[in-house]
Amino acid sequence: MTIIQAIILGLVQGLTEFLPISSSAHLGIIPAIFKWQEQSIGFDIYLHAASLIALVLFFKKDIRGLLGAIIGKKSEFSSANSRKFGLAIFISLLPLIPAYLLLHNFIDSIQTFSILTPYLLIIFAIVLIIADRVGEKGKLNIFEVSKLKAILIGIAQCIAFFSGVSRSGITISTGLFLGLKIEEAKKYTFLLAIPTIAGGFLMELISTKSLVFSIPLLAGFIAAFLSSYLALILLFKYGSKLKLSYYGYYRIILGIILLIFLF
Repeated sequence: MTIIQAIILGLVQGLTEFLPISSSAHLGIIPAIFKWQEQSIGFDIYLHAASLIALVLFFKKDIRGLLGAIIGKKSEFSSANSRKFGLAIFISLLPLIPAYLLLHNFIDSIQTFSILTPYLLIIFAIVLIIADRVGEKGKLNIFEVSKLKAILIGIAQCIAFFSGVSRSGITISTGLFLGLKIEEAKKYTFLLAIPTIAGGFLMELISTKSLVFSIPLLAGFIAAFLSSYLALILLFKYGSKLKLSYYGYYRIILGIILLIFLF
């Protein structure tokens, strides 16, 4: 892998990891277009580590406040709300365990860019567009996510194993369908993404026997970190201007182009 290839893939990974347009689909499109070799698991580890660090840094204030409230320190959040939120996040993670155990041998194939990908891009684009309209009526905040709502968000997140779905897209949409305000649905989604990505990162790390260092890997890491942080800024700083439906229209156009030219 060349430095240029690593930078391009890093930029694509970072932007699409958090924008609701499916990172696995876009990471499959680029090599398919340019006939590049499939990236190694080591490269995936570097990219996911970069996105995870960007996510933690972006939400450091919220994380510090929530953890501080849980252990009894003075915080902008109450201890009761923080503990309830922590429990909700834990519950949302639970469906990943049976899903991974049941689909372990199947996950690699469903995460791979395939003929199914453009159809899923289009189907879940429609979900995003509908959720965008439903979200205008949302009233709940992240501390009002019940155990039932938490488990439903967790189940929805499991659907993102399929290339073309988008973890952020499906979890934000589910949060909106369950009555969360749009900004609260985003915040819940990305705070949930921290342990989710961390878990995936650890599983990838365990599955590889050695993690080598190279200049292209470093270049990809830096590119993924910067673009991940930019994606979060786009979603939270300019979220009111960049509605979810816009991402939905983009997904539909992309899905149609892929069906015409690649499949």
